[in-house]
Amino acid sequence: MPRRMPKTNGRKELPSFRFGLGVEFAAHTWPSPLGRQPNKPPSSPTIDVPEPVELMKPSVAAKALRSMKTPGVVQPDALRRWHEQHSQTLGIRIPNDVQIMEPICLDWRLPDGLHANRLIVIAEQGSRATLIERVGGKGALTNSSSIVVLAEAGSSFTHIRVQNLPDDATDYVWRDAVAMAGASVTWLDCAFGASVIDRSRTVLAEPNASVAVRRLVFGDGERRIAVEDKVRHAANATASDIVFRGAAGDSSRVVNRAHADVPPCLKGCIVSEKSDTILWSPLAWAAALPEMSVASPESNCRHAAATGAIDPQRLFYLQTRGLDRSAALQLAVSGFFAPIIDDMRHRSPSEMIERLIAERFKHHEKSTNHDYDRS
Repeated sequence: MPRRMPKTNGRKELPSFRFGLGVEFAAHTWPSPLGRQPNKPPSSPTIDVPEPVELMKPSVAAKALRSMKTPGVVQPDALRRWHEQHSQTLGIRIPNDVQIMEPICLDWRLPDGLHANRLIVIAEQGSRATLIERVGGKGALTNSSSIVVLAEAGSSFTHIRVQNLPDDATDYVWRDAVAMAGASVTWLDCAFGASVIDRSRTVLAEPNASVAVRRLVFGDGERRIAVEDKVRHAANATASDIVFRGAAGDSSRVVNRAHADVPPCLKGCIVSEKSDTILWSPLAWAAALPEMSVASPESNCRHAAATGAIDPQRLFYLQTRGLDRSAALQLAVSGFFAPIIDDMRHRSPSEMIERLIAERFKHHEKSTNHDYDRS
């Protein structure tokens, strides 16, 4: 069970993820990059950028980042400041009114050690693009990664991240976005490896801006996964939709928190938060905390959360059709994740996710022979 974080000397600013309701991860015990230097030379991704998308120089991308209007963005903690100081920066610009049918692709293959990278995306007015980021590696590495998106008026940008790092790795992730008038931003994240702390912050800065967050989390082994998504509605007629689906097994721990903020002066805002987690092991644990700070009476808001074990009767039914227990679990989890996979609308990451689910259950086939009936 989560426990209260003890006092530590000199490391108080490490992310503790205090969610409320007594739910907290003692993240001070995780490998911290503070006081360390990233690998030299830094690792670089394999990049496939269709024309006319442009790669920006790091100095140009950083200048564009400084010009962003970010109402309500909180000050960075010590870990984020370390990241901004040491990260390798890559900038991508999607020109005005350009609609890219083929996705932008980034493939990371990280060796053992410490890595820090930052991606800055400028989606100019009327543009439309999807970026697929695949993250893998070897060894007990620590990865610190961030992506910052400026979606100008009328643009549409989707970021898909599929992470399959080793189980003994640690993955720190930050996502920040600002959406201007009529712009839409979609975060679609799939986490299959490492212990993870992943935070997103999106500001809907002008009317008719929108954000959709889709999270797919697979927990196994002794991994700890903490996910937090925050949206600030800063203009009328803005919309946010956060959906989390997690599957926790073995002795893994999964926590997700969603928070939407709507000030009292706004009208016509739409807020939706939904979290569903299934437990495929009696030792797994999960918590969901959907939160809303809605002071506007003229907003449409809804939230829901559910956590429970896989129905043993459903598993029994699948086994009567000739499947062993591991294959039945794999089929049940794949079906549970299907709505998130369908939202990708791209064949490559969808096939990769199906393969990763199969590999995970094949790897744990011998260790999942438990009694899953919690009744």
